[in-house]
Amino acid sequence: MPPSHQPSSRRSRYVDSVGAQPRPTDSFRATQPGVSTSALPEPEIPKRISRFEIRRLIGEGGFGRVYEAYDPSLKRVVALKVARSEHLDDPRLIERFRREAQSAAGLAHQNIVAVFDHGEESGIQYIASAFVPGGTLAALLKQQGGSLPLRQAVTIVRQLAEALAYAHRQGVIHRDVKPANVLMRGDDEPLLADFGLAAIRQGAAEKLTQDGEAIGTCEYMAPEQWRGQAVAACDQYSLGCILYEGLTGQMPFSTRHLAEYASLHLSEPPPSPRTKRPDLPRDLETITLKCLEKDPRHRYSDCQALAEDLRRWLDGEPVSARRPGLSERLVKWTRRNPVIAGLLAAILAILTVGVTGMALLTVLAVDMAREANRQRDRAEQQASLAEERRTWSRRLIYANYLSLALSSWHDQNAFNFHHYLNYCYWDLRGWEHDLLWSRSQSKHLTLQGHRDSVTGVDWSRDGRLIVTASHDSTVKLWDAHTGRLLRTLEVQSVRLACLALSPDGSLLAVGGPKGFLRVWEVASGNVLYTRTAHESDINHLAWSPDGKQLLIGGFAGSLLWDARTGKEVRKVDGHANLVFAVAFSPDG
Repeated sequence: MPPSHQPSSRRSRYVDSVGAQPRPTDSFRATQPGVSTSALPEPEIPKRISRFEIRRLIGEGGFGRVYEAYDPSLKRVVALKVARSEHLDDPRLIERFRREAQSAAGLAHQNIVAVFDHGEESGIQYIASAFVPGGTLAALLKQQGGSLPLRQAVTIVRQLAEALAYAHRQGVIHRDVKPANVLMRGDDEPLLADFGLAAIRQGAAEKLTQDGEAIGTCEYMAPEQWRGQAVAACDQYSLGCILYEGLTGQMPFSTRHLAEYASLHLSEPPPSPRTKRPDLPRDLETITLKCLEKDPRHRYSDCQALAEDLRRWLDGEPVSARRPGLSERLVKWTRRNPVIAGLLAAILAILTVGVTGMALLTVLAVDMAREANRQRDRAEQQASLAEERRTWSRRLIYANYLSLALSSWHDQNAFNFHHYLNYCYWDLRGWEHDLLWSRSQSKHLTLQGHRDSVTGVDWSRDGRLIVTASHDSTVKLWDAHTGRLLRTLEVQSVRLACLALSPDGSLLAVGGPKGFLRVWEVASGNVLYTRTAHESDINHLAWSPDGKQLLIGGFAGSLLWDARTGKEVRKVDGHANLVFAVAFSPDG
């Protein structure tokens, strides 16, 4: 067993409902959960505790005794649980005793033992609850020889599932569901009791266990309980153990060593109930094993869903639970036995290759002609089906591209609009393609030519010229009316970041990293000058209204240059970080 799963004094304890494992009984007499009659001489019975008149001792456990008592103020018989005097100095045990009262006091359900009162009298802690004159489910199982009739077992567990579903909705998780904590009113009406280990999800004012501490009764504890988690699915797993025991007369897991229970519940699959009881209906087996899934996500969504499935079985309706498929069972077995699974897979692969080769040679030698005919017919059918699928696939792709193009049109994304229209299959293009294409010709002009991101765009004042700069180290001049590329100006290995046309359109300036600046004459395409104009990257350029000066923005501030000579006129400081935009006032 892995070290993290081993119960220890710090991480895991086997805790019964009253703080210790009860002594076994010899007859069907115990009437309260977690207590039993004792073979030792009966202790002295007090005549009165608080206002309650004591009649007789009906049960005894490691933490306390239970008396049949009479409440004169309300004129009714109650079961009075009293903590032993030797435990009164242990704050944790007393707090757990109080929690039992607090957890159950707010629960009003026909299958949950009602708690009437809780108090302390002269240092004696007591809980007054409804008196149930029957016995526990554990005693009933023992009386019946271990198992119960199918309908009786299913009826009992269904009622317990509804009671737990109600408790979970109130924010209470029992954490110690077991036959000894179920009282029987008759043979078919169970009442859930003993909320001493319950976890209250709202508020969580008192914390009775350390983080990661496993608490409960080990034969019925869910895998997540062994990991110290308190979730509602724990109670469903415990109900699955009770259902398994009631149907087969045996526990899902049984061992003489308490420390082995953690390994069994955490990693070993429970034996199929039908191996214990062959006449068990498969639907009941499926419901039981679903409750005992290791992963809580594979169990029922909640206890109410479990109760509904049990009701369907009782009413002869189909149940919702389904047996795991072969693949799922194979995956689970492989996870539990990875080494054996790997060896078997290798052996199977070798055998498969060998047997397949021999079978293939035999078939080819004995029935070559018939196999050839079958393959030809199959190939023709598959080819016809493939062609049909290909046709439908192409039509769907064509329709999808048209839909994407229309969406791009509405988003005013001209590039994507033309991209999707150009990808449409030529042989499928019809009036709908022509309609979309005609829309773009009247309103949009797309300029395509750069091989990387466009980082700057400017128009000439007369509206006839568009200039673009890109990270691909080129500047392109375009006819603004036709979109025709007029000229490409190249800058070797410089990722251009910005550009600006002079007001009269005669000069073009571009900027880039590490202060790169170049100015061209637009008409001739000649480089007027190239400078390292800035100590850092140039982010923005602006021309003065008269076109004589050029303003440069970068990391260390701004520079004013003479546009024709490329000489610095003035430096503008003041910013402590990047300058992203510069501009002249209209009068310069």
